[in-house]
Amino acid sequence: MFWDDIKLVTEQVQKYGLRKPFVDLGGLEKPTIADYDLTIKTGDQSARYVGLRQRPFDHIDPSYLILNPEKGDPAIEALPQKYINFFGTAVCLNVIEHIENPLEVFRAFYEIMKPNSLLVISTVFLFPYHPSPRDYWRYSPEGLRFLSKEAGFTVLECDWRLSIPASAGILDIHTLKPQEIISVFVTLTKGEFATTTGVTYPLPQRESRNEIANRLIEIEKVAAKISNCVEQTRTSLDSDSTIAGLQKSRRQIADVLLNLPAEHLQNIYLAELAKISQKLVSSAIKEQPLTKNEIIFIEEILEQQRQCYSLPEWEYIPQKWAKNNLKVKGWNVESILEIRKANWSRFRELLQMAQPVANNYGTHNTYMAYAYVLALTAQRKERISILDWGGGLGEYYLLSKALLPDLEIDYHCKEVSVLCEAGRELLPEAKFYDDESECFQQSYDLVVASSSLQYSENWQGVVSQLEAVSRSYLYITRLPIVHKAASFVVLQRPYQYGYGTEYLGWFLNRGEFLNYMNRGKMELVREFIIAEGFPVPGAPEPGEGRGFLFRPRGT
Repeated sequence: MFWDDIKLVTEQVQKYGLRKPFVDLGGLEKPTIADYDLTIKTGDQSARYVGLRQRPFDHIDPSYLILNPEKGDPAIEALPQKYINFFGTAVCLNVIEHIENPLEVFRAFYEIMKPNSLLVISTVFLFPYHPSPRDYWRYSPEGLRFLSKEAGFTVLECDWRLSIPASAGILDIHTLKPQEIISVFVTLTKGEFATTTGVTYPLPQRESRNEIANRLIEIEKVAAKISNCVEQTRTSLDSDSTIAGLQKSRRQIADVLLNLPAEHLQNIYLAELAKISQKLVSSAIKEQPLTKNEIIFIEEILEQQRQCYSLPEWEYIPQKWAKNNLKVKGWNVESILEIRKANWSRFRELLQMAQPVANNYGTHNTYMAYAYVLALTAQRKERISILDWGGGLGEYYLLSKALLPDLEIDYHCKEVSVLCEAGRELLPEAKFYDDESECFQQSYDLVVASSSLQYSENWQGVVSQLEAVSRSYLYITRLPIVHKAASFVVLQRPYQYGYGTEYLGWFLNRGEFLNYMNRGKMELVREFIIAEGFPVPGAPEPGEGRGFLFRPRGT
């Protein structure tokens, strides 16, 4: 059983309302529960296994039933003989991959559920072979929808759920090979459905075999308290009491984290606490400026970060690209998505205001230089197409529309899967690609690679692909450049920004980069100074951020 299954059921019952009787079909009293996030954060493969002091769903309904053929109950296909139109809420978690006849089982589900009931099913799409006693199937959301509708159900929700890449560091417990995990779920009802919400169910307390993981669990609980306090502050007239709650939570975080062993403090403290402080800074607690107490609270968090012993943000890697390093998680991680989404609304607001759209020179220069590039591209045009290579959630699209609201923009973005999924929700009018081959099926008026080219080991190959689809302009910006030293590789730990990850990147020699660009059809139009130095301990030369605008020769 996944810890995420318990979270999923809790979320769905809170959202749609509990109906009794509640049954867990195929569940266990004390299942083995895997919380993969704990292994990702600690690096300990055994940290994923957590135990509960209760049955998995006692926090929702202490009287819920568990029906499992392994303890003598009827198989799911036979349940209608005893339970017709009987259950109000049912869950079936990581079971249907083990059954021989999926459609027969879904029809049995339909017969045992009451009208206006709730059924939550989860299963795996990518997961190692795990017979119990057989392992027959893997399901996509389309497959779950088909089976559900064939059985007569109404689908309330159906989507992908867990998405853990092989690079995250989870190993198959048997083969010790990197393991990719993707799960799916469907929430169903029978007949007409009326939501009855209003009850919040705190998740059960879990415990890991790893002490560091248990500290992280405590951090998670305190972070949830902070979120609640921030939400209360937005709506409460009694600001002092909610600020006191925030300060109390901050002290709890410090108590938990400062008890961690020193070798883990630098990795965990900055990533987790920076995420919390970022949430506070970007949460728009009030429309007016922060109160004195709020400022003190945030400064306390930031001061704790500054005092904490930490690994450097930048590290020189003399052996260049370190392949197969499971501790370098890369960009396809949830923490990056969380921070980008937290900043999304504020960025949209800033674009409508007269004040600067950024609070640092580098980001401000980035946006103003892009405005110059966009204006060149849009000259005498009513419509342009843009490919944003590594474009996050589509922030450059928002900026483009704010700058030229009457310009029609066909916007395309290539990103990692976790950001693509969110981008499609936030910008349904745009096209997001997690498969690079798809975005290279057409050409574009403007191709942008902003703070993205350096993260490709074969940057020359990426440049060749970008050149091939650039009709008018190719803009490569926020590129770390050195002038005297040969190109070299660094490891960046962006913990201070709330990104709980690490990634490798190039600091490119300017001459080498421009010589490569001059070899083919592109010519340099303008060079931009974007940001001053990136000092890297032990590196042959500090880097600086530069931008380069190219166009096809002869245009």
